[in-house]
Amino acid sequence: MSVLLVLVIVMLSPSGTLALPDHVPVERHPNICTSMEPKSHHHQPTTATGPPPYNIEVSSPTYKTGESIQVTLRVNDSSGVFFKGFFLQARRQCEFVLTCDPDWTTRPVGSFSGAPKGAEPLACSSDADALGHNNNHAITNMTVTWTPGPDDKEPIVFRATIVQGPPHKYWSGVHSEIVNNIGSFTASVHVSTLVIALLVAVFTSI
Repeated sequence: MSVLLVLVIVMLSPSGTLALPDHVPVERHPNICTSMEPKSHHHQPTTATGPPPYNIEVSSPTYKTGESIQVTLRVNDSSGVFFKGFFLQARRQCEFVLTCDPDWTTRPVGSFSGAPKGAEPLACSSDADALGHNNNHAITNMTVTWTPGPDDKEPIVFRATIVQGPPHKYWSGVHSEIVNNIGSFTASVHVSTLVIALLVAVFTSI
């Protein structure tokens, strides 16, 4: 068997150097935008176990229209690992679960900009409303800018699927803390305060 043929076999094998896609194929597999699960011949059901060794950090616990925040994917300080692929979105959080429309929380909101080397904005529902890798180099952190849309008023959370490598070792459902819209957060606090005051008044009058 020739050296060239051996190299081709190795590169096309599941453990070969071309096994991890060098981008997130949302054009060919648009359902990725909703499920955030790898859906291609490169990926098998994940073999990752335990909690994800990654964090999503935000530069502010609140946001408001017209102002951007920084979002960072990072390995845990004590993990000593890296990641080779990722898919990141901002999604709405339901404040009232009983009236929550599932479609409300499965569509990305806002837009990403300032993508560093190794990352690129992607279009799911609108331009640059998702972010993914565009090579399969090993990295330990990545920071990008997120800007809310003019109609984004709800609490959001940043969600990601992160591939450590090989392709079948990935964690989905990695998420940040909730980021509140500063206007809606203030309104929610006022409503909560009013409800508590009314309950106290009712119970003290009994």
